[in-house]
Amino acid sequence: MERPTSTRPAAAANSNRWAYGLFTLGGIFLWIISDDRSLAFTFLGIALVADPFDQTVMWKDRPKWQRAWLIAHLGLTAAALGWMIGLGDRI
Repeated sequence: MERPTSTRPAAAANSNRWAYGLFTLGGIFLWIISDDRSLAFTFLGIALVADPFDQTVMWKDRPKWQRAWLIAHLGLTAAALGWMIGLGDRI
């Protein structure tokens, strides 16, 4: 079966990669140095919206390493949320 061609321009895919990278790095940076860990959780969560991989490929058809990467990122985001909630309990 022939795979349909993507109508998504290459510039849009490239901007998603940049947005994903910047939000991820910003989230990790804020998690490490900031006193307000809620920003880290927010940045990491927003980064997942800008999927850096081909969004026209369904989840089950993606390579395992891409699925593992996105699940690990989701785990990191959940850890940031848990850290934020845990630190909020101490105050």
